[in-house]
Amino acid sequence: MFGAVLLTLAVQLTERIEVHAIEVSASVRDASGKIPSDLKPEDFVLLEDGKPQQIIGVTVPAEHDHESRQKVVVYIQQSLSTTAGLRAAMTSLAAQLNGFDVEVVTDYPAPHRIDGLDQVLEGKEEVIQIRRKFKVMRRNATPDDATADLTNADQARVRARQESAVLRSRQDAMLDWLSRYPKAHRTLLFVSDGFDLDPSEFYGVDLHEWSSIAHQEEITRALAAQGWTIVSLATASQVRRATSFKPGTHEMVPHEVFVDVLGNSALTTINRRPLDPLSRLADATGGSVVTDASRLDLGPRVILTYQTDRADDGLPRRIDVRAVRPGLTVRAQRWAGAAEGDLPVTCAIRLGPLEKDIRNSEIEVNVDLTPIADDVASIDSGTLRFKISADSFTTTKDLDHLDFTSHLGWSTAIAIRHRTTARIVVTATETSTGAWGRCVANR
Repeated sequence: MFGAVLLTLAVQLTERIEVHAIEVSASVRDASGKIPSDLKPEDFVLLEDGKPQQIIGVTVPAEHDHESRQKVVVYIQQSLSTTAGLRAAMTSLAAQLNGFDVEVVTDYPAPHRIDGLDQVLEGKEEVIQIRRKFKVMRRNATPDDATADLTNADQARVRARQESAVLRSRQDAMLDWLSRYPKAHRTLLFVSDGFDLDPSEFYGVDLHEWSSIAHQEEITRALAAQGWTIVSLATASQVRRATSFKPGTHEMVPHEVFVDVLGNSALTTINRRPLDPLSRLADATGGSVVTDASRLDLGPRVILTYQTDRADDGLPRRIDVRAVRPGLTVRAQRWAGAAEGDLPVTCAIRLGPLEKDIRNSEIEVNVDLTPIADDVASIDSGTLRFKISADSFTTTKDLDHLDFTSHLGWSTAIAIRHRTTARIVVTATETSTGAWGRCVANR
């Protein structure tokens, strides 16, 4: 009779409920500039669209993980940059990225891989050329030309329209290229002279309808949600940029000083706020902007994982991460999306001995990898990670180095102490693909 009761309970407590786990990449440092090895979920506060979320995991890079194991995609904005700037940047980067796993991409005429940082590239200055032609037109206008102001205004709109088309095409091409990579947390090193998002200040008329700010924000949100951390290297070729940052933050103050090689400020009339889009990319992805390659921050990052029961609508969610632990500084991505993949997970609870109002039970968890078989086909081994929560009790169990070549179904048993009325939640993740699933047992 007792065995029959256990079987009935196991059937009743087997349930599959959709869950989404979301990972957030963050640069976490203590007062000495190092990543603490004992970071815990309670060291942070994470908000999604302004609402507090439960952090269920903190992944700290192992001490033996050397920088050479990191994947860095160097994306060179050849279309908008100067030749001298690109060559100087690539020369300095070659020394800084020695030992990294580097893939080099240029965006001209369309994004494509190149052999390496020693390849000679010619800057195309697409937007700068548009602005120079406008300056020549204005300089050649005669003072007694009654239609000069009208001509200037019309020409300004024509040039602004051209700029907008160029910037949008370059932004879209960048997003399209980077979206081809599997979703994962990796670093993008964006090399660019920078550019203006709003042409109004340069042309001296209201041209906000041709502003690329809104489109840039869409691109930035998408890249952040895909897991990219963007570190921008603002090339210093014909200009020397003096930048400053808000005290205690990595946010750049919108103030740049331009001086050409002869000490003149003539280039001020070409680009007004070229570092603005670079700082926006950095802020949204938890990255940084530098003008000196020796100051690149490509160090390892901490992954914070939280889960939500809401349906995944495919839209990026606004993320805000703050440190609670004294002495910690955090720079995290501002947008995130749900992890791809869906694991069918079932669980059954076998009731154990009763001690007052506490039971010592056993959870049997079954995970089916069949729905993501295509994703795991090329993976030799991985980890199934289980997290079990019952009221205030939480435990985690890992199955390491699983053989995916012969098994797509896995099960494990986990001992648990819980109150007799506890709501028991089991979550599972396959760490190689990021797929998640969950089952719930209500007592």
